[in-house]
Amino acid sequence: MNTFSKWLTVLAFLSSPMAANAQLVPVNGGALVNDPTDKLSWLRDANFFATQAAESGNPSEFVQTIVSTSRGVIHDTPNSLDTPAKSGRHTLTLNDFYHNGAIDGYLTWFGAQAWVNYLNVTDYQGYSNWRLPTTVDNNSSLGYPNGGAHDPPVTSSELAELFYGQLGQVAGQPIQKVHNTRYALFRNVGRSYWSGTEVADASSSAWIFNDSAGSQLNTSKDNYNQALAVRSGQAYQCDTTYNGTFHGNVTVYSGLVCIVNATVVGNVQQNGGQLRIVGSIIVGNVQVNGDGQFTIGPGAIITNDLQIQNLPGGSVENQICDTTVQGNLQFQNNGTAVEIGSSSSSCIGNIVGGNLEVQNNTGSTAIFNDIVVGNLQDHNNTAPTQVFDNFVEHNLQCENNTAISGKGNSAKQKQGQCSAF
Repeated sequence: MNTFSKWLTVLAFLSSPMAANAQLVPVNGGALVNDPTDKLSWLRDANFFATQAAESGNPSEFVQTIVSTSRGVIHDTPNSLDTPAKSGRHTLTLNDFYHNGAIDGYLTWFGAQAWVNYLNVTDYQGYSNWRLPTTVDNNSSLGYPNGGAHDPPVTSSELAELFYGQLGQVAGQPIQKVHNTRYALFRNVGRSYWSGTEVADASSSAWIFNDSAGSQLNTSKDNYNQALAVRSGQAYQCDTTYNGTFHGNVTVYSGLVCIVNATVVGNVQQNGGQLRIVGSIIVGNVQVNGDGQFTIGPGAIITNDLQIQNLPGGSVENQICDTTVQGNLQFQNNGTAVEIGSSSSSCIGNIVGGNLEVQNNTGSTAIFNDIVVGNLQDHNNTAPTQVFDNFVEHNLQCENNTAISGKGNSAKQKQGQCSAF
């Protein structure tokens, strides 16, 4: 083959639908699958609700926990299946989770929504933005993506993009029999899956994807289908993960160390690499010193102090969100940016049992929606610093900041640059 022919071959490959899709990537020990093309993370277990129920050892109690997590109610667009009808509130019952008298993974749409809520409340794999996949809500989604009646595009739903665009679904054929090698990244693949998208002109119905034939349709929310949870964004690839209870100190020098839904009885110190603490209890101090990136929260509890200091500048904004620090929180002498709480629901405020001190930083700092039992001190920062909507039981003190903004704070006494905030 001459050079020109080879070049044409390469161009043809690069322009093909298969080449346009980046390879799926298993992460977190294979529990999740990243889709780099659509910037999504999927659960690897496509029948994870049934797997969780079985592994709980008490499926009926597991279901009751899910119901309690949603406070017994799922809110939706008012429709005839609500209780009372057209109230926008559906009262959960065991029928939303039991299919033909058993827990086999097939749920009503309401049961699927409640299960996803449970994944978020428990910060499954360290994330609280799990959801059901979306579908374009109009008749253009009906039929077989890329082949068959109505012929909707693969982009008509996230499930169509996954099954057709990534796993090799063929219209009219079950995915279990006709697929490509990427199909092996998933397990327990069933026959039909709920989307989270309601039907606008028939709000008692929602969209589903039927992978036993590769078709899309809408059906009543009280019918039974499986649920495959997804989240927007790429999951972290943890080099080391701590789960369960660990006795001893954890020191991070390199790589990404994840402490997820764990209890560490000891101190955590980061001297490099990356650190994530999510849904975990640290019975000791956490210290980040000298280098590295970090994310602390949601759902983290630190029984002593959190100290972050001497980090160089960088393009990544670090976060401390939905974390309880029972001692003091200090962020000082850093060039990196930080959010200590934010105005977004993706990074809600923190509780600090002692003092919150932000001082001598050359990277931007944001202090939002925090509860501080002691004093909040924001001093000597040369980059922009923001102080908004914090509740400070004692004094709010701000001095010698080059650029500061804020409002909506409550404190026993406000001093310096924060006196008007």
